[in-house]
Amino acid sequence: MENLTPSQKLDKVLFVLAENNSKISSIVTLASLREYFKASILPSEIPLILAKLEKDGFIKCDLTAYSEEVYSISFEGLAMNEVGYHNQSIISSQNETRIVRNERLLVNGTWAAAIAALLVLLWQIFLFYFPHYSDYPYHWIWETIPKGKP
Repeated sequence: MENLTPSQKLDKVLFVLAENNSKISSIVTLASLREYFKASILPSEIPLILAKLEKDGFIKCDLTAYSEEVYSISFEGLAMNEVGYHNQSIISSQNETRIVRNERLLVNGTWAAAIAALLVLLWQIFLFYFPHYSDYPYHWIWETIPKGKP
């Protein structure tokens, strides 16, 4: 018996439902899934997995006239079958890591800009009180441009 993670179990059930793209009744689905997985997924887990897939919007469950559940895969389910739950969780964790890193960089950049603005302000205050340093060999670029006749 294989030890499958929950995301691998979801992938396997989604794969079986994607193979049989038409509508499948719950009795046929449960029987085919039990036979397909051969003890890698317990029979008691299959309804839970189907409920999770339905909650996530990857499959649809309709009731027939005989109160029998009929499962069909949605477009999101077909797309997720291509990516897989396991890969999607890896991608999600990478995205979360990237978001945290970007937020940290934004905060650090904001602090750096604030410190630079404070230094410029302090320099201007220093020049106000000690104006003889204002033209000591450092000139602003616009002060070096010769004045032309208008």
